[in-house]
Parts: sequence; C-alpha cells; structure tokens
Amino acid sequence: MIPHEELDRRVKQARLLALMFLVIMPVVFLVVALFTRSERFYPDNGSRRFMLYVLFIVAFMEPIVSIFIKKFQVKNYLQTKKTTLKPGPLAVNKRLSEISPGRFYINVLITQLSFVSAVFVLGLIVYLITTDLSNMAYFYALGIIWSFIFWPREEKIITFINLLEVS
Repeated sequence: MIPHEELDRRVKQARLLALMFLVIMPVVFLVVALFTRSERFYPDNGSRRFMLYVLFIVAFMEPIVSIFIKKFQVKNYLQTKKTTLKPGPLAVNKRLSEISPGRFYINVLITQLSFVSAVFVLGLIVYLITTDLSNMAYFYALGIIWSFIFWPREEKIITFINLLEVS
C-alpha cells in the first residue's frame, strides 16, 4: 500500500501536470491564435477542408493510442520488476525497476497528457492554415472531452498504483 504522504504528493503532481497540459497550454494556444493574423498560405482548392478532416481524425485517435502505450509501459514495468537483473541486455531496465509505482504513474500520465494536449496543438495548426477560428473550436471541443476523460482523479491514481503493487 502506498503511504498517504506519497499519495497526496502524487495526486498534487498529477493535478498540476493536468492543469499545465490541459488548461494553461490550450489557453496560450488560443491567445496566440487570437493575436495572430494568419494569412492564407495558398488558395483554397478544397485541400484545406480535407486537411481539417484528416487532422480531426488524427486528433480523435491520438489519445486512444496513448491507452495502448500505457498498457505497453505497464507491461514493461511489471516485467522488469519481476525479472532478476543480470549484466547484459536487461541491465538497461535497471532504472525502470527502481522507480516507485507513484513515480511511474506520473511518467505514464505525462505521456497521456502529451497526447491529449496534441489535440489542442492540432487545433492551432488548423487555424494557422485555414485562418478560421471555428475550425480551431472543433479541436478545442474534442480536446476538452479528452481532458475530462484523462483528468487525474485520486481513485484512478490509487487503482493504478495498487495494480502495480499487487502484480
């Protein structure tokens, strides 16, 4: 069982990271968009609309990919914890085996939040290309939905850490 002090510290860290990735960064991107007078780089022959759709699909899929990356990270972490480290190819995982479950959660969370914040970045890119703030709004709406899904909650953190400690 994780000590209460470490749990509190990890919850605070997770929420601070979520605030930075999912609130502050998108606000900065929005301010940049509002103060940037984007010029059209090339005439619209339908390719910008097509790019909007492609990037929106990418933005929808990115956080889903992070779930599979998390599963891979957890599997690798648990496998490294169970393996007796000997000199050789497994020695590179020695650092991973020394990471506490709480710290490992923060590492995994950073990966997931990066994928979610990429949705907001794609919104800014689409705005800079299309010069239409409403296109950016689609990405922000999607980013907000993903933010609610991936926002760190204490119950999720405890469940994740207990999974690592039991295995």
